Amino acid sequence: MKKNIFKKNMKNKLNKLKERPAGVYSNVPKIVEIDLDKIEFSPNQPRIDYNEDKINELAKSIKNQGLIQPITVQKLDNDKYQILAGHRRFIAFKQLNKESIPAIIRDNLSNEELITLSENLIRENLNPLEIAISLESILLNNSTVKTQAELAKILGINESTVSRYLKLLKLPAKIKDYIKEKKYTDLNVLNKLSTIPESDALIIFEKIIDKNLNRKEALDLINNYKNKGKEIIKGNGYKIEKTSRKMKIEIDPNKIKDPIILEALLNLEKHLIK
Repeated sequence: MKKNIFKKNMKNKLNKLKERPAGVYSNVPKIVEIDLDKIEFSPNQPRIDYNEDKINELAKSIKNQGLIQPITVQKLDNDKYQILAGHRRFIAFKQLNKESIPAIIRDNLSNEELITLSENLIRENLNPLEIAISLESILLNNSTVKTQAELAKILGINESTVSRYLKLLKLPAKIKDYIKEKKYTDLNVLNKLSTIPESDALIIFEKIIDKNLNRKEALDLINNYKNKGKEIIKGNGYKIEKTSRKMKIEIDPNKIKDPIILEALLNLEKHLIK
């Protein structure tokens, strides 16, 4: 559901951009030819797996009609270039044994260009991990976008949605493999798994897969793990949750009638904050 909302919002942003008349942007990009051996993939590039049939189709189209849209790159310190957009086009050119490819060099991307780059999230059938890597790539490659909140605003999505995707990058490699292969893509469950230690997350995930648990069953399993060993003390106007790693306290002073208990709880809360 979140992924569909994400794509819907992105489409609305893109449609607004396409409605703008020509000449609105004065900085017309210059297209240059760059040798393929000087271009490398970004370690944070959004596409993890490439469909061979689609690459073959693209190569055939480029051979017959030429390249319609140049790739976008940024210059590195070692006289090389890193791809920001156009990984599939780059692969197709290599498949055609081309020596160079038309490219636009960008040191920094405007908000409009960020949205255009993110069109890959709509056009390609990306899994949640690929979306996470794409969002992280924008944060790492654009100096004007420093926070998740800024990125969310530009892309027209909630900050919590950006955060939920980025949390997937914390998951163990084996779980990421399942996501890549689209064997498991429930974002709610995966987000919950990202909040617990990797070794335990992997054990729980294997149980989810082995028992073919639905979302509710999987979330219950994770919550039971997180509440294991938790001690809860409740009283009129307060609640204390304690585990081996941390303690959390909630106080409503208006409901606590005994001043001695209230003072003790406030002192405990002050100690926890420190």
